[in-house]
Amino acid sequence: MASNLQSLRSDVSSIQQLFTNAMQQLQEIQTDLSKGDSDTFQHWIELPFKEKLGEWLPREYPLLKEEASDILHDVFRKIQQRIKKWEPGQENLDIEKELWSLAQKECKLAQPTPENRQKNLGLSRSEFKKLCALLKQGEETLIEKVYLSHFEKCMNHLIFKEHANKEEAYNCSMDALYEIRKDLLQDKIFYGNLAYYFTYRAKRKLYRWRGRQKQSPLPLNGLDFEEEEKTESDLIQNELAELIAEAINRLCADCKSMIRSYYYEEESLKEIAEKIGKSHAAIRKQITRCRDKLRKLLGENFYEQFSSYLNG
Repeated sequence: MASNLQSLRSDVSSIQQLFTNAMQQLQEIQTDLSKGDSDTFQHWIELPFKEKLGEWLPREYPLLKEEASDILHDVFRKIQQRIKKWEPGQENLDIEKELWSLAQKECKLAQPTPENRQKNLGLSRSEFKKLCALLKQGEETLIEKVYLSHFEKCMNHLIFKEHANKEEAYNCSMDALYEIRKDLLQDKIFYGNLAYYFTYRAKRKLYRWRGRQKQSPLPLNGLDFEEEEKTESDLIQNELAELIAEAINRLCADCKSMIRSYYYEEESLKEIAEKIGKSHAAIRKQITRCRDKLRKLLGENFYEQFSSYLNG
């Protein structure tokens, strides 16, 4: 019995050590990425997994064989973003699980289905990538496509859903288009839901234009704003946004400001700390407390019902 207990303690100690090492490794990768150094990321993550994913992808998705390299490129770019946003003290990232999940999602996006095209201005992933390459060479076909496909819809959304006047809607939509062009040139936009992304950027411009955050905040995981017949999914998402907005408005002023700055304005903990004049650690603890308060207001049933629409 004593021998079994000693063995168990040894196993637990080994697991704890592995977990500690993984956390330290993740923090090292994050620090280097923040400095623009990707060598550590390539050594610990990209090189070990790229070969496995490179063998799996064309086997599971033979029609995507020609796009495999570019798909994996986006997968590793996205995992880099997740590592940059990860905060020490949060649950440890399971990198292998995240990579396989991202790879599967990217492969599904790469298939030229009607649904993927509808969300991406009529473009397949391969068409989008080709037009991005042409944009960097001075060919503006992609921007023309974005303008013709979604500019008017974006304006109508701001007018009818956000109660903007025509001038506000036009200016905010045009500013969003300029920003999207700049982001495309810098490879900051992924194929996925370009129509939503355009509207999202225009809405944020409108909020800033008015000099205040709209009372009903942006949903945590993005909605499809197409002016079409409402599906069951649309209704669930709308209900989600309303419930979250109502819960946030019941928070104290500090928590309300903190939640909106961190989740909707996408400010980093460092930026919030500098703005408020508190330490990074204090801001992290405050956001955790505010998030716990929000969870209590929403209730556990909410999380069970809407878990697929929540981030984190």
